[in-house]
Amino acid sequence: MGQRNRNRQGLRGRITNQQLEHIQQNHERPWRAPRLGEILENLPNLDKTPASSAINDVFAAIQDFVDDEFLELCSLHSVSRGEVVILVENPDFVYHMRVAWHFALKEYLERACPGRTIRKIIFKPGRGGARFTPSPEK
Repeated sequence: MGQRNRNRQGLRGRITNQQLEHIQQNHERPWRAPRLGEILENLPNLDKTPASSAINDVFAAIQDFVDDEFLELCSLHSVSRGEVVILVENPDFVYHMRVAWHFALKEYLERACPGRTIRKIIFKPGRGGARFTPSPEK
């Protein structure tokens, strides 16, 4: 029992009360996940992020430019680092869409979305993403 008390006293003797207070004040708190209430408060602001505005700009520009066949067969999957990924429902039409639309669509998006660099347009087979809707004016 004497050894245990001596160790405690030895630690106290080497660290002053001022040093202990400094350690307590500057102790890094463990990371905690944000509270659910904080997350829910920020939900209305999600559509104001740069990524979502890029998707919205590209989506609107594509929908204004392409024909009804494109609108029926394709959906916008993602816009990331200058790459626009478009999903084509029927795998048989992927090549046809790429040949028919790649260069014209890339050129149009560069003009219609100033400040956005469009490096590549990728046509892939798949479903999902943001569906285009044919406009009644066309």
